[in-house]
Amino acid sequence: MKEAIVSGMVPPENAGSLIILSILFIIHLTDAITGAHAHSPVTPLLFGLIIPPSSPLDRTSVSSVQFAAVLFAHLLRHAPRCKELARKIVPPPLTPLPASSTAGGAFFVPADGEPPAPSEPAPKDDNEDGPQSLVALLAEHLSLAFLQRSRAGLAPREAREADRVVCAYLALLSQWLWEDPRAVREFLEAGGLGVLVEQLNQPSEIDVVVPGLCAFLLGVCYEFNREPGEITRRVSLSSVHAFRSGRETRNADAHVIKCRVTVHSILARLGADVLVGRMNRMREDERIKLVGPDSWVLPCPTPGPQALDPSFTPMYDGETEIWFDWAFVDFWKANNRG
Repeated sequence: MKEAIVSGMVPPENAGSLIILSILFIIHLTDAITGAHAHSPVTPLLFGLIIPPSSPLDRTSVSSVQFAAVLFAHLLRHAPRCKELARKIVPPPLTPLPASSTAGGAFFVPADGEPPAPSEPAPKDDNEDGPQSLVALLAEHLSLAFLQRSRAGLAPREAREADRVVCAYLALLSQWLWEDPRAVREFLEAGGLGVLVEQLNQPSEIDVVVPGLCAFLLGVCYEFNREPGEITRRVSLSSVHAFRSGRETRNADAHVIKCRVTVHSILARLGADVLVGRMNRMREDERIKLVGPDSWVLPCPTPGPQALDPSFTPMYDGETEIWFDWAFVDFWKANNRG
């Protein structure tokens, strides 16, 4: 069943003959006209994963990201074949259609004449990057969520919602990358290491969950970065710093890297004891301790305001929130060697 669901998100091998099946998804039709790469069918679950975090964040968009991440993680956990299929998912570009298309475009037929001639597709750039993998897109969304969280003057409510989005992406990636060296390689090549190192260099003085998850995911990357090739347990120094300015490293050939550092040296620089300490502090947080097999909807706020931002107040009495599901907490406790 898991494999069947994930298979439904993989692009068809013969996209040309099956494009009519995707005509309800305007993105697919646009790809067919322009000769773009074949993309995955936009199922509701995939749509929840590929939509970037909204700005400003609200409870509805955050919950959509959380539930999509939880459901997708359930499909991939302990399922190597599903992880293999997930790496073949090619998310469609979420770019708006031209004004002519939204106003009718090639589908508009004047009452007193022939339909307008179709516009010529834009010439394809030979230097344009290929389709982005889902792992790379999730790494990009994680970076965007961190950038939103770091904005000055962020309201306590939006800051908390940003933390929940960050936790959703980190939990999903931790379970996907576990025992999946190819996914780890994609994550590192997408600049994921830089995202984690940036956060571990500037840990939150209040929240312990996000630094603990970053430390755990960094350990997963080191443990399962076993793919043969030029980037094996190695990552360009540019990827460590690229996200400091909000830019993603998309093409390694565009950077002249004289110094390359291993993931091991980064772990040593951050300090193994420090990283283990961050994970142990996360273990004691109520958002982990209070989650059980039948109870992962927690009172808001959890932990209490005295442990987080004292200015945060619930929207109404009895408000609840979700941080992690029991399957992830069980996975994290079983594999956290801190």
